[in-house]
Amino acid sequence: GGAAGASASAAGVLYAGEGPTVTMYTTAGCTLCDKAKAVLQDATSAVPHTLELVDIKDPGNEAVYAKYKYDIPVMYIDGQYFAKHKLSEEEAVKALKSAVAGSFVASDGEPDSSDLE
Repeated sequence: GGAAGASASAAGVLYAGEGPTVTMYTTAGCTLCDKAKAVLQDATSAVPHTLELVDIKDPGNEAVYAKYKYDIPVMYIDGQYFAKHKLSEEEAVKALKSAVAGSFVASDGEPDSSDLE
């Protein structure tokens, strides 16, 4: 561990591949996020994709922090809401395959905690 600040951000592209882009809203020290990352990484063998991480605590991300702070990881596929909290490899592969086929439809239940307060 180094100094706190920008270096502590969890943001960035974790890995890149052909196919869909999964965006995961996360932050450092989120164990559910780490599990979801591992599931998605395992799914790359079935469906290549890119995993991009957005740290909800980064400066400028106050709006997404307000929306997702109780629900991370929150995942999108090609900009459409996909899942939150937990993810099975079966779910990931199915959704990614539908994204490749152009038939992925956004899931219901997109979290938004900003209107709770």
